[in-house]
Amino acid sequence: MKGSATPLLMPPRRASSRVGSNKGVGLPFTYAPGHNYVMTFLSALGTPIARRFEVWAPTPERDALVFHSGNCDRLPDFASAYAGTRIAPGAGPLGRAWLTALPVLSASLADDTSPIGAPARDAGLDTVVAIPVLEAGSLKAVVCLYF
Repeated sequence: MKGSATPLLMPPRRASSRVGSNKGVGLPFTYAPGHNYVMTFLSALGTPIARRFEVWAPTPERDALVFHSGNCDRLPDFASAYAGTRIAPGAGPLGRAWLTALPVLSASLADDTSPIGAPARDAGLDTVVAIPVLEAGSLKAVVCLYF
């Protein structure tokens, strides 16, 4: 993880597949200067931690978040819905996580008019947790878990 604090979506390894893990997400965690840690959340088909994972990163100008990567159990080709999508600071759960540098829980996406609302509803997803990933006090990405 040296030199990068971008969250990773990981395919399962052979050993993790044998115990039922089918995907995971790793969040960089800097606890002490000079030390790099990764907090990894593993998911299994029978006990998923989320139905969709997304990583959104700031543009080079830092004026919007753009879709970086993701995985969805329900709509595997969902990423195409985000082509050209830009999320402004403060807009919807992702923009609020960026603006406040705090995790945001949105328990109902039923009336969410932000760019994530309709694609989530199309997949039958209703709840999102947006987790900001910071590096040296600056936003590196926002990781979203949908339920």
